[in-house]
Amino acid sequence: MGFYELMTYLEPRARRINAQQAESLYASLPRVVRWGLKNLYPYIAPPSVIAERGFRAPPGMYFDNSLAAARLRSLALRQIERLWEAKRQGCKIIGLAQDAGQLLPFFLAGKKLAWFSFDTLGALYAATSRERTAFQAAEQAGVRRESCPVIKACVGLLHTGRIPTPDLIVAQTGSSCDDHAVQMQLKAWLGYPVYWLELPYRRSWQPYFSDEKAYAKDNRDCQRHARVFYQAQLRNLQSRLEEICGAKYTAEDLQGALRKINRFRQTLRRLFHRISVAKFCPWPAIDQLLLHVAAMDGYGDFEETQAIADYLERVIAHRERRGMGVLPGELPSTPHILWMLPVLDMNLPSVLENAGARVTGWEMPHLAAYDYDTNMAPLAAMSTDYLRFTLLGDCRLRLKWLADFLARYRVDGIIYSALWSCTQMPLQAGIVKDFLRNYNIPMLILDCGSPGGLGSGQMRTRIEAFAENLRG
Repeated sequence: MGFYELMTYLEPRARRINAQQAESLYASLPRVVRWGLKNLYPYIAPPSVIAERGFRAPPGMYFDNSLAAARLRSLALRQIERLWEAKRQGCKIIGLAQDAGQLLPFFLAGKKLAWFSFDTLGALYAATSRERTAFQAAEQAGVRRESCPVIKACVGLLHTGRIPTPDLIVAQTGSSCDDHAVQMQLKAWLGYPVYWLELPYRRSWQPYFSDEKAYAKDNRDCQRHARVFYQAQLRNLQSRLEEICGAKYTAEDLQGALRKINRFRQTLRRLFHRISVAKFCPWPAIDQLLLHVAAMDGYGDFEETQAIADYLERVIAHRERRGMGVLPGELPSTPHILWMLPVLDMNLPSVLENAGARVTGWEMPHLAAYDYDTNMAPLAAMSTDYLRFTLLGDCRLRLKWLADFLARYRVDGIIYSALWSCTQMPLQAGIVKDFLRNYNIPMLILDCGSPGGLGSGQMRTRIEAFAENLRG
């Protein structure tokens, strides 16, 4: 029996635990086991240690009790420490804003760069931090109170010196969130080094100009000029990154990075297929969400992220073989929920599970649904990949993804998260709701503000009522 197989065998019986129970579980391990884990997995730590860094999981947030889940949480919540360590080692720090994972190949291509996502780091702070100093600092710097709390949190962390000042912030405009672009413009005005990357808008082809041509790949219509335009944007960004790190990217560097990302995406797709089809839910909703977010930036350590995904695949296979699930009292009639768009208040998925429902899938703002075409030049492959992003441009590709998911998996209801500060989310909610009339699937739309805000109690009540109606 190999090491991973042995660890899977020794995992505790699958169940959900909160931060206090996770602390007790860690303390119950023999000292030699804790020493071994610390030396094998440098980021792993009990919740109390992570809380000292400012990330404190609320008592109503329930995680998986496996080693894989502990590694994933520690990796996600200790990213700021890794950034400071990278800074001490002379790495250049790059901040990524409004990134769906399309720039990750640049950071896996072997250069001395450390990176973080404003969206990922800001969302984790907004969801798990009890103190509001980052929000207050962002508002004092000029960010409006009603702005997106995800970006606002990370702007505040940067402004208060909680994270190292980036050597470059890659901000995106064009087919991006307007609120994000405004906040990044504020950072430029405050003197931070901001590089603007313009995103082309993907739309269904229409013959506006006689010489306009379209191409089709995998039945997804994209405009040739949009691909070429974005490829030029990536080429310019590559040159800027080469100036910063003092080394050139080769085609072999980038091809190697694309292959690494393809392997991770394939692992993710297998994992989430297993989660969706399992008789009993093998992995809680919060941990599903953390794993999805990893596809955007790998939490700054892609090697560990891949290792966790590999180990998790063994854990879930082990649970499937033994008919183990994490939800107490789960029955065949337990409603299966597809959650569309990320939820900012990370307590809410646990509320849904406590109400007797199960999250069977997520629609997430990343690009893991497809592989890079490694037969193309790397920048062309990156450009083509990005134009398949379902949240970019018109809704047809997004609705096709939804139809494919509904055809493949059981879905009894859909929860759709809409942020007040992001106009695209609530506007497209109506389109999705109209589309679902063909399927007779009920949909709950949540208008989300800041986590723990005045609407949290109301959203809890609505989720519980939604689950109760689905249970009949």
